[in-house]
Amino acid sequence: MPDERQKHVDPTKILSFVRYKLGMNDEIHDFDEALIAEINTAFGILTQLGFGPIKGFSISGEDETWDQYIPDGDPRSNMAKTYISARAKLKFDPPQASYLVEALKEDVAELEFRLSVQNDRNFTTGEEE
Repeated sequence: MPDERQKHVDPTKILSFVRYKLGMNDEIHDFDEALIAEINTAFGILTQLGFGPIKGFSISGEDETWDQYIPDGDPRSNMAKTYISARAKLKFDPPQASYLVEALKEDVAELEFRLSVQNDRNFTTGEEE
C-alpha cells in the first residue's frame, strides 16, 4: 500500500517529483515559492555546466515537466533529476546530522562532475545533446 504522500505524486512534473523526493506532501503548497527558487538555482547551475537547453530552463509552478527540460529516454535524465532533488534537499531541507549533510554535498559534487564530463564528451564527439 503506497504511503500518503505518494497518492497524488506526478513523477513527470518537476515540482511534484522534487516535493516527493524531499518527503513533502504533494497537496501542501505552503513552501512552493522557496522550493521553486532552489529548483531554478539548480537548473541555472546545470546550464552553466553546459547541460540542458542552451538558453537555460526554469519552472514557475506545477505545470513544467521533466520532458520539457530533457527528452524522455535520455540516459542523463536520471542524473539531472537526482541532482536537482539533492541540491534542493541540501538547500531547502538539509539533514540534521552533519555527516549526512557532507554525504549529500559529495553526491551533488559528483553529479556536477559527471554531468560536466558527459557534456564535454558530447561536445568533443559531436553527439547531439
